[in-house]
Amino acid sequence: YENIRLNYFASRGERKSQSYLICVPPTATPNVLCILYLLRFITTMSSDRRSLGTIRWVTVDGAAASPRAPVARYLIEKFHALCREEFSVNELEEVEVWHRRIEDAGKTAPYCQSFLLATDAEDGPDGWPTVLAGSARELYRDCGCVFVSYVVVAASLRGQGVARRMMVDSFEALSRSLGRPLSALFADIAQVRDHSDLNRHAFSAAARQEVWRRIGFVPLNFDLVFPGRLRGGRYHLALLSHPTLGDSRKNVADDSHAETELSGVSATTLRQFVTGLFRGILMEECEDDASLNDIVQRDVDALHDWKHAAFIHANPDGWK
Repeated sequence: YENIRLNYFASRGERKSQSYLICVPPTATPNVLCILYLLRFITTMSSDRRSLGTIRWVTVDGAAASPRAPVARYLIEKFHALCREEFSVNELEEVEVWHRRIEDAGKTAPYCQSFLLATDAEDGPDGWPTVLAGSARELYRDCGCVFVSYVVVAASLRGQGVARRMMVDSFEALSRSLGRPLSALFADIAQVRDHSDLNRHAFSAAARQEVWRRIGFVPLNFDLVFPGRLRGGRYHLALLSHPTLGDSRKNVADDSHAETELSGVSATTLRQFVTGLFRGILMEECEDDASLNDIVQRDVDALHDWKHAAFIHANPDGWK
């Protein structure tokens, strides 16, 4: 009965969530345990819960931005507002950066930005949909990789497989867009030891690792440190397997992501991806291409001993 986590969210006004990690000592009385389980039951059965049948899925990308520009901008801004509740200020990009990437549609950026969002099936009184969940995705065509940079699910939808549903769509829809199976799907996940500040946040580093682990992500033996404005502590670069993947997976008996074992990814593919990732971050900060190329090369080289690693292995026990 240790480490019972309760989620509480308000049923009026703007939805908010707060997670509490409650450590129950072995000597706790039955009355204490009964109270904790009663609280968990109440929050789970709250009238503010929503079923998957009451939501609709919307994709916002470069193709959808022009004909539906006002709606696209509105949805992105509402998703950004959800992210502000779960991510610290130094982790979250400015919403205007997202708008520019959607409008760019991969013309100058090294990747194509898209968002998969879950909204209410019916528009609100103001005629606009309410965003309940979403994921920000970057498709790097040169190396065939996808980077999931942000995932948020409102408290009213949690526990129903929404995050996993978004990952499956990322594989299937973006593979079709690419025209071939993806080489890899990555996510960055904060390391607990380097993000003690996040442990005071509603969505702590430890809680994030548990969510991503349950979806099926496995950390690589590779520490990721972002460049430029996002520079901070170390992150896990985690890899997710799916039946559409080829060499990056092994022993995938079914579609149960939690049971998947991953071998890893080639160093060549990983280097291409990280180079594109860093270039996309730093192009907002550098004045010219020459300085941009120099800084990207320097920061990528500093991450890993690329000359002596042909393959970067995944490590299911590598969370830290």
